[in-house]
Amino acid sequence: MEATPLLLVLVLLLKMSSATDTNCPAGSFLRNKQCTPCPAGSYTESSNRRPTCKRCQPCQGGKFLILAVCTGTSDTKCGCVEGFRCSTKECRSCEKHTMCGKGQGVQEKGDSFKDTICSDCGHGTYSDTEGGTCKSWTNCLAERRQVSRNGSRTEDQICGAPFPSTTVLSSPERSTNRTPKQTDKPLIEGTAKNEGIAGIVAIIVLPCVFVPFTLYVAVQNRKKQKQLPLDVLNNEDLPVALVTAADDRCSCHCPEEEVGDWQLRQETTPKPPE
Repeated sequence: MEATPLLLVLVLLLKMSSATDTNCPAGSFLRNKQCTPCPAGSYTESSNRRPTCKRCQPCQGGKFLILAVCTGTSDTKCGCVEGFRCSTKECRSCEKHTMCGKGQGVQEKGDSFKDTICSDCGHGTYSDTEGGTCKSWTNCLAERRQVSRNGSRTEDQICGAPFPSTTVLSSPERSTNRTPKQTDKPLIEGTAKNEGIAGIVAIIVLPCVFVPFTLYVAVQNRKKQKQLPLDVLNNEDLPVALVTAADDRCSCHCPEEEVGDWQLRQETTPKPPE
């Protein structure tokens, strides 16, 4: 009879130990040795023997966003508004993204879980504001205008006066734009200008050559005339052969009329007696 109470105590202890070792599934907790579902606003993400459920994160505030609502088995998933990111893995607070400075552009935009990545503007692009993007320089060549100031990573290129109409445009940098095709009009104007210059040069040079040449010929003729005898110069009474020889020395021929008159006089003049 004494063994019966002892057996009852052992059975009771076994029941208590088995109840204590029971794990409640996710989404519930142990209350009064029984598994009870978590109330709204709380959760348990795995099997447990917790006496209470975890409280859901509120995600309240101007910089928070609710990415996923809280359930009995998962916590609220919080995020941050644009321009901010979570400062911790659990996203208990938000902090501002890195701001790209002047001369830089956004290489990769940030979100709730990563920061913004910045990079310097490449050649031909610029950024003149913080947090801006890299923009292309103004294309002065396309506007047919001269470059007044070269661009940089922080400043745009400034265009100046238009190109002259006869100037062939060419890009100082390697460019994909084609050089504008020249029209025929500038070529015609250039040809006319060259012809005008050639005419002016001819007017100036020809007299300088012709006048000295003429003077030289005249002086040479004068020298030849001075070398002839006086009776040759007065060739009225000389034979035709002598006159012809004298004339050949002077490099000029007597008119046919004068030669004929001299021959006529010779024929009509009586010969003296021998």
